[in-house]
Amino acid sequence: MGIILTMMKNKERARQIKALMILKGLTNVELAKRIQVSKTWISLVIWGHAKSERVRRRIAEELGVSYEELWG
Repeated sequence: MGIILTMMKNKERARQIKALMILKGLTNVELAKRIQVSKTWISLVIWGHAKSERVRRRIAEELGVSYEELWG
């Protein structure tokens, strides 16, 4: 996949995650505390700049959606 398409996909995914966070009343800081990682790491994973299956799975779990829905 080209870099432009990857960036667009990451941006759309990040928007989806942020919308789910708002619905759940969660901030990056609160989500990070629940998952026990830094808020910076949460941001990096959400925006696709870092890949951690463990953190991705925990984000999905905290947001009440499947891993595949967010990262599939």
